[in-house]
Amino acid sequence: MVGESAVEESALVGESVEEECELAGETAEEECALAGESAVEESALMVKSAEEECVLADESAVEEGAAGESAVQKREVSKESVRGKGVTVVESWEDKSMDKALSRMRTFEDLLELVGTRGPWNIMLFFLTNYIFFTSAFLIMPYQFLGATPDHWCWVEPLVAANWTHQQILHFAIPNNNVTGDHEACQIYEHNYTAAAELGYEAAVRDLTPSTDHTITCHKRDFNYSQYQSTVVTEWDLVCERRVLYSSTQGALSVGGLIGSLVTGMLCDRCGRRTVLLWVLVLYILLANVIVFSPSVSVYITIRALLSIFDSGLYSGGFVIVMETCATRYRSAVGALTVVPWALGYMLVPAIAYLVRTWRWLCFCLALPLLPTLSYFWLLPESPRWLVQMGRYNSALTVLKHAARMNGKTLPPDHLLLQAMAQITCQVRQHTQPGSHQVMPVDAPDKLHHQTSVANINTTGPPNKAGVTQDLPR
Repeated sequence: MVGESAVEESALVGESVEEECELAGETAEEECALAGESAVEESALMVKSAEEECVLADESAVEEGAAGESAVQKREVSKESVRGKGVTVVESWEDKSMDKALSRMRTFEDLLELVGTRGPWNIMLFFLTNYIFFTSAFLIMPYQFLGATPDHWCWVEPLVAANWTHQQILHFAIPNNNVTGDHEACQIYEHNYTAAAELGYEAAVRDLTPSTDHTITCHKRDFNYSQYQSTVVTEWDLVCERRVLYSSTQGALSVGGLIGSLVTGMLCDRCGRRTVLLWVLVLYILLANVIVFSPSVSVYITIRALLSIFDSGLYSGGFVIVMETCATRYRSAVGALTVVPWALGYMLVPAIAYLVRTWRWLCFCLALPLLPTLSYFWLLPESPRWLVQMGRYNSALTVLKHAARMNGKTLPPDHLLLQAMAQITCQVRQHTQPGSHQVMPVDAPDKLHHQTSVANINTTGPPNKAGVTQDLPR
């Protein structure tokens, strides 16, 4: 019984174990199947994702290649366009070097060094402005020749009408000065000159001896025209009691120079050096020819005063232009050299006056050398420093490009120069009005227009693609 019971228990245990094994096998098979299906799905997803990434990468590469080709084409077109204008472009300027490039251009002198400070462009400006100084001496300094005072004596109309010679009139009617021994210029003997003219010289000397104790003042003079054919003194009788009018001609020059220095200096700062110089030059040439037709001494004095005012404008505009386009290390020498042409012009005046003895023709001849200066409307540029200070960056860029082309210098890209100009303006205005401005960061070219607005830069137009304001058509 015990054996049978043990056999039955063993059979039951065996069946139970077999069932458990079968269940475990089925469970393992199911788990393996699920794990395989999951692995297959994950592999499929990974393959699909990899394929999508490859497609996107290919598309991105194609786009970058197209963009690179476009950039190369644009750069080549830009280079060809700029080369056509004669400007050499530095191809090594990259965006990554923008900070370094801007850090080197903190002042206008840095910009000026880029275009050159002693090249053909600078020499051209020096000679253009100094030619103005050379010719200005012709109209300001010849007053000693225009108003030359020859020997003169009283005009005795009855004796002149009777065809008495100068020596006969001097001997009979003009007393001698007790100090100098020369003939008096403003006094005559008191006598009946009508009767003397009727008698004739010899009879008048014999029968009508004038009293040497009584002299009177005359109101009209006769001049020795062997020295000068005509001067403003001889034409308007600016001697004796009218001598003060001759002194007024030179006083008008001093007053005009004072007014011109004050007015034209402010106009140069407000309207531009070139603008003031050119329009003053036109008026100067016009008045230099109008003075030839002066009908009276008052008109002559007025025109001389106006010429002095405009002469100050010529000097102010020309001197500032040549100094603002000159390196700081050369300014002392250049400033001193600007006086030399004026001195040379002054030295040439006596030679011209020696050849031309009539004051009206002398004025005309002295004005002729000014006519070539009308070409300055095409030759003379505006001061780029003033353009930068006024926020007219595109105009300044045009001037600097022209200067670089003449000097054979290379230039950075336009947008870099424009940004440097705006930054220079910000810094200058910050120093002039401390605490009221902000310094524009050099690493924010896309925010340049906003920064210049914060810095209260006086702009004249909407921003361009580089973010820099453009000059509106004038």
